[in-house]
Amino acid sequence: MLDPDTPEFWALAEVKANLAALNEKVERLDDWANGVYAALQDLTVYLLRDDPTLAAQLMPLWKASAEQFAALENEQGQAEDLNETAELHEARKMLFRLLELYRIWPGERT
Repeated sequence: MLDPDTPEFWALAEVKANLAALNEKVERLDDWANGVYAALQDLTVYLLRDDPTLAAQLMPLWKASAEQFAALENEQGQAEDLNETAELHEARKMLFRLLELYRIWPGERT
């Protein structure tokens, strides 16, 4: 345990405080991103139900993104494209799968 009379003690205390503040900001940003996704999901379901043309345009794009998500999730080591992450594809993958379950994609409507 560090002695409170040392600069190391106070430096560590400052790092811990900064880390706690950063963790709180990350949690708030995660909540915000989840809210944006929920709003997009709500909007997308209604838009694509009413506009099969738009659904037909989005379906191949989001399907490809879902497949790329799976490929990146299964990839071992470093991705070929350093700027491409599974997280960049995750929302489209989730929407693609959800709309698949709702049978909204063209050819899947009941």
